Amino acid sequence: MRKMCLVVLVTGTLSFALAEAEPILPKGKYPKADAAIARQDRQFDVFNASPFGLSLNVHVKDTKARQEIDAFMAQDQVEDFNAFAGGHLHERMTMFGEHGDLGFFGGVALAGTAFKYLALKKEGAPESLLQPLRAKIVRAAESWHVFYVVTGGNGVVARGIVRLVPEDPSAPPFPEASSWVATPLHDENGQPLPRPKNNGTYREDNSNGVLPKGVWGWIDSASKDQLIGQVLGLVSLYEAMKDDPLFDQALVARLAQDALLVARMLMTPHEIAGLEGLTGEGQYDLIIWDADGRPTFHHDINPLSLEKVYAKPEDGVFNVFNLFMAIGILKGLWHVTGDPELERFIYEECLGRRRWLDLASNFNGPGAFNYIYMGAQTNTDNVDMTAV
Repeated sequence: MRKMCLVVLVTGTLSFALAEAEPILPKGKYPKADAAIARQDRQFDVFNASPFGLSLNVHVKDTKARQEIDAFMAQDQVEDFNAFAGGHLHERMTMFGEHGDLGFFGGVALAGTAFKYLALKKEGAPESLLQPLRAKIVRAAESWHVFYVVTGGNGVVARGIVRLVPEDPSAPPFPEASSWVATPLHDENGQPLPRPKNNGTYREDNSNGVLPKGVWGWIDSASKDQLIGQVLGLVSLYEAMKDDPLFDQALVARLAQDALLVARMLMTPHEIAGLEGLTGEGQYDLIIWDADGRPTFHHDINPLSLEKVYAKPEDGVFNVFNLFMAIGILKGLWHVTGDPELERFIYEECLGRRRWLDLASNFNGPGAFNYIYMGAQTNTDNVDMTAV
């Protein structure tokens, strides 16, 4: 049972009392749910997270391979799929997929791992359960850092990251490794590539030696859905590792530095007149910037951007979706960094001078451009991002 503190106002006085509430899915009460959760955890660890600790899709090459995976998942005596199948997983696949959505999908899955650790630790779970979870969190944190350095750093974030060689040098190559063909950031005249900007291009490691040579690549043009997922991942890792003596706190400090650089990138204003794909003029911040010197394709989290058409503050219109996204992203980055300049930007500039709280309370009022929910025409990505 979970204890919760209730504060009750009784005849003008505050009364504190402890009440008990069950978890939503208490272990043992719903055996079928327990089995389904355990199966999902096992699938994630053995298959989806196998390349580098984050969440990727597994595409099998034929019916036989799928049957082997199904048979493995139907038993629990052998934990190693390669030993069970008599061959390596990579040899039974065509590819790992969704590298280009890893910022969002990886962040959501990472939150599950981090908060599972926090919940079990709070419940006093044995070390035999906690230690493997800590190892998974550290592995994920190492990979998460790649998002912020493979691009060249300075707050530029990858849409997705690609590991080119397995962590285990004895493992067969990743089945999709030869399919990655990098486009340079610029042509011989210094012009950004490709033209026009698209929603994700594969790039070579741009970390200038920070990462080991030949190990990582990345996909550019981080969109706002990928960024919100990344911030969820940062916050989740921070919550799991901060002040826990069994984690190296240097990892936490590195997360905070990554988050701070992203925040500074977002706080930087840009003159938008003449920028590719944007309509308007003047200085605007809250633009996701890319390593090729352009805004990313879906770059806008500024509430004054109506699908890349930028309104003036005096026009009295605002994008409700961007407003909520910006509040969540900035608050998440501040939670991890505690940076006073970011705090000032949020509370004095955005919530104060720009009146974001007033706008948020009038999300269906005059001037509100609200496309989060549009009935049967709803873009479910908008709902996903708003929930995160």
